[in-house]
Amino acid sequence: MKKNLLFITLLASITGCTSLTPQNNYIEIARETPPANYIGTWTGTIGHYLSTFKINSDGSGIMCNSWHKHNSVERIKFNAGSIYPQSGSSINLSPKDNKLIGKIDSFGSGTYIFVRDDKLDEAAPYCLDKI
Repeated sequence: MKKNLLFITLLASITGCTSLTPQNNYIEIARETPPANYIGTWTGTIGHYLSTFKINSDGSGIMCNSWHKHNSVERIKFNAGSIYPQSGSSINLSPKDNKLIGKIDSFGSGTYIFVRDDKLDEAAPYCLDKI
């Protein structure tokens, strides 16, 4: 039971969960041009997941999450310092020392560190051809 609860918590923190997230506003969120130091590819861990996301200069992007046999790829939008995956969650990003510090304010919340990874050296093997 504890393993199932931990897995659900981690999955919710990565992909969001419509029953736990007040509302999925992905379609309504407008992309904004991100500051130059946000543009590029970033990798970090969120729970057990190795997560890589790419923010494009137009505010669009893609996110790939991988752990064991659990993999996902989803579109993201950049708006007001946060990325919004299509799953309905959000990650508030702050630059610090050539890294992005991510804060997730939903079920399973936490603070996570993402390093610049434009060559995908840190990305999960599953994500190498997805980003």
